[in-house]
Amino acid sequence: MYDFDNYRYAMGPNVQIGNIYPQCYSRTFYDGMQAEGQVNIVNTVRCAWAGSQRYGALVWSGDIHSSFEDFRKQIVAGLHMGMAGIPWWTTDIGGFG
Repeated sequence: MYDFDNYRYAMGPNVQIGNIYPQCYSRTFYDGMQAEGQVNIVNTVRCAWAGSQRYGALVWSGDIHSSFEDFRKQIVAGLHMGMAGIPWWTTDIGGFG
């Protein structure tokens, strides 16, 4: 089992910045595309964190199973993304066997 309370990064302790990686990931792609002259930047990513939307994060929930239980979970996940301020979210609506 990991002791996440003791993790330390250059930006600070895990408890303060542990979930910032998705935002940094989106920002890296955004900055690179912007440097290449892109203006309407959207990147499909599997995770996001507060502020990721400013870097064009379109969150994809990943591969899901073809079941009503997973369908229910996708609806909940999409609602949570919207409440978190992430405007673009998508799912594999049909799932995989």
